[in-house]
Amino acid sequence: MKLIIGADRYIMLESIPDLEWYQVTESIRCQHITEAGDMVRETKRGWEFFSSLRDNAPRYVLPSRAAVLDAQTEGEEE
Repeated sequence: MKLIIGADRYIMLESIPDLEWYQVTESIRCQHITEAGDMVRETKRGWEFFSSLRDNAPRYVLPSRAAVLDAQTEGEEE
């Protein structure tokens, strides 16, 4: 899944089975937000980024207005 932050800025996420968490696999021009290996979850507040699942508070919160693009449907024509 691709979390689009802005023009030429996005974060690639991989879903963790049986959990509501995602793991960052790639960060393009978003190093101030996250890096590969960080854990992410979507809440009413927005996208919360954690260094690990043991952290008590997120290191960054991205507002929920960020666009989500499912990587599996990317490039398919309708």
